[in-house]
Amino acid sequence: MKIPSPTNKFSSLVRLVQLAVRARLFAIAPFATTSLSFTQITISRSKVTLTNAASLKVTPTTGTKVLGVWLLSFMFSFNSWASALECQLISDPNICSSLKEEFSTTEPETRVGNVFMIGVSQKAFNLETKKLIEEIRPGQIIFFGRNISSPERAFIYTRKIQEVFRSRGWPRPIFAIDQEGGSVVRLRMKPHLPSAAQMASTLSTKEIAELAEQVGLYMRNYGFQINLAPVLDIGTPDKSGFLKTRAFGVDPEVVSEVGISWTAGMWSSGVFSYAKHFPGHGSVEGDSHRKELVSNRSKDDLQIKDLSPFKSIFRSTIPSGVMVAHIAYPSIDESGLAAGYSKNILQNLLRQDLGFKGIVITDDLLMGGASKYKTIEERVENSLLAGVSVAMVAWSPKEQLRAFKHVLKLYNSNNKPAWKTLVDTEAFRLYQLKFLLQRNLIGTKKFDFKTYKELVYKTATQRQVAGREKNGPVDLSD
Repeated sequence: MKIPSPTNKFSSLVRLVQLAVRARLFAIAPFATTSLSFTQITISRSKVTLTNAASLKVTPTTGTKVLGVWLLSFMFSFNSWASALECQLISDPNICSSLKEEFSTTEPETRVGNVFMIGVSQKAFNLETKKLIEEIRPGQIIFFGRNISSPERAFIYTRKIQEVFRSRGWPRPIFAIDQEGGSVVRLRMKPHLPSAAQMASTLSTKEIAELAEQVGLYMRNYGFQINLAPVLDIGTPDKSGFLKTRAFGVDPEVVSEVGISWTAGMWSSGVFSYAKHFPGHGSVEGDSHRKELVSNRSKDDLQIKDLSPFKSIFRSTIPSGVMVAHIAYPSIDESGLAAGYSKNILQNLLRQDLGFKGIVITDDLLMGGASKYKTIEERVENSLLAGVSVAMVAWSPKEQLRAFKHVLKLYNSNNKPAWKTLVDTEAFRLYQLKFLLQRNLIGTKKFDFKTYKELVYKTATQRQVAGREKNGPVDLSD
């Protein structure tokens, strides 16, 4: 992704010149960039501060000469197309226009690929990996334990994938993992990252933000800029059920405060968080990996309890996304559709009522909880129509390719013009996120093992030291 174009009285002319250059009709001198404002998080032992920080302020070069004749039809067609897109994640209109220009040069395959997060099956990069990513061009790639024999090898893996995209001139993907703590840790850390419940019960919100920042810096060291966490579900008092100690607690206010601190710490390290599992998994018994689930929560209970942490995250203005649950909520949508297929939940509740403008991702569509629709084509199509931004297909290369080809066919169909708008809107949303991650300058911040270890040790209890924590392995060694 290139640096945005200048902002001055000639910006419209500049934008058209840039487009013409890409069409090889003209030649112009290089342009510089402008300023970008976004939320900056400052963490210290005493407080977490959120401020608006401006970065990257330069001016356009002078003496730029344009050669050629403008085609009015070309100008009007671009303006019409660009006006249909919105910058949901970036407020600066000039930067928004520049990103639209960049996005306008991408191919249909790249745009469709941007609405997918896929997993890779191999332990290390090979020809099979290369073939799959060249066909799908995914905007996001998720790694599991199967892909991470060591942090160093995972880094090599991500770099080789990036090189494929770089060599083709495609926007590079963002790499994601689940790094919650406790039993859900993909990138191994020593000492072991404690569970969410343990962190929330032993650390202050400032310390949780600081710990999250260190975890995020560690992730970035090895090529990962997306964390599929925090879990914002409300837990149960006895830590039973599916979530166990993955939840921060049973009090919505505590979960809200800790969730904001965790997300702020992650963003301050340059890592984007997906809060999960919207609109709330905590009250539901069963595992959505295995079967379809139904929440019997009343609408009032959902509003007061389950939705409270998500509302707090949205109000904080910290850049973050949302992962939706494979659970049906009859009190919100009487159709019985799971959240990832429900327009009532995604468009009416999440977008309209709560005003969320960020990226919405499904949980893995190959899970049992997504089996309302039998084929992967039906699952992806219906989730995108319902209002998700990104469809996750994590496990099967065959199913991943089928899903991608199906959406590409819909996108290219003259009989389904609405699909172009739908895909462009959501693909452009991810394009904005990639820009923000590139420009989330963290300066000289580096992973500090001493700070990380001190915070982890502070969460330790006698049971943990003895290595008997129920929710996963505990390793307090150096």
